[in-house]
Amino acid sequence: MMPLTTDLHSLWCSLHELRDSVLPLSLLVTEDIPGHPVPQPVQALGDRIDDVFGSLQEAIEALAPVLDGQADEEVPAALARCHRAMLDFSSEWSAEVNAHQRLTPVTRSAIERGPLWRSWAKSAVENVAGCELVRHHVELDFLACWQTLAELAAKSPRSSSA
Repeated sequence: MMPLTTDLHSLWCSLHELRDSVLPLSLLVTEDIPGHPVPQPVQALGDRIDDVFGSLQEAIEALAPVLDGQADEEVPAALARCHRAMLDFSSEWSAEVNAHQRLTPVTRSAIERGPLWRSWAKSAVENVAGCELVRHHVELDFLACWQTLAELAAKSPRSSSA
């Protein structure tokens, strides 16, 4: 089970790297804003980021029990739960965080508020884009886990039904 353990560990690290990319974005959008009142598009973006962060946490928590290698028979179910949570994350991320219709109003409202807000919006948009590469790595690590599980299943002795 060594290749699977390695793949699971790589996925675990990628999930944490994604969390470590989304968390500063969340703080930037919810706490490090350049002034008050907070424009509605900025508030809405912050709310959506909080939602996707919850899905990401679910994915991490779903994978945690099988990382010690003690319950190999539970790996497919844990991996499926983790992957489902990441599908939820990715769907909402694409539709509600990294979407043109979400980021354009944020940028427009920042431009209207002056140079500090413009700089802040530029940073927020760059941080959103920066999360994309990390999200892609998570997807590749899921693929590696599923491929390894399929290879292991293909090699396992099949029970004969005679």
